[in-house]
Amino acid sequence: MRYPVSGLLGLAALLATIASGCGPGNPLGRKAVSGTVTLNGTPLAAGTIMFEPQGSQGASGGAPVTDGKFTIATQGGLPPGTYLVRISAAATGKAAAEGPPGTGGGMRRPDPPELIPAEWNVKSQHTVTVEEKGNNTFDFPVKTK
Repeated sequence: MRYPVSGLLGLAALLATIASGCGPGNPLGRKAVSGTVTLNGTPLAAGTIMFEPQGSQGASGGAPVTDGKFTIATQGGLPPGTYLVRISAAATGKAAAEGPPGTGGGMRRPDPPELIPAEWNVKSQHTVTVEEKGNNTFDFPVKTK
């Protein structure tokens, strides 16, 4: 049996689409997430925010924080669920450039000091819930002691 060339091309295109993984555009049900981060009432100039899934659901995600704002688009967004929040920001300027005494003489300078208190990053217990429906906008008012 002979098939018309156009039919074979159509079948080839269909098979290529299936093989490339093109299917539903959002199988995890990812949601856009956005919000603000302030440090002692002032928008955080620059930093990062990470969301770690709690339990077996979800996928981790993160974004840069610039001028106190962050955005994660739907494409890289978070599936509905509960997430542990970690925020980090390194000191900049003279204090970061100088580092602690004794770091000169060709030795590697230590990382700049962390501006965000440990209870918002390495010891964070702060969580948010990304909802299936609704606005997933979160505001994080970080305060130092």
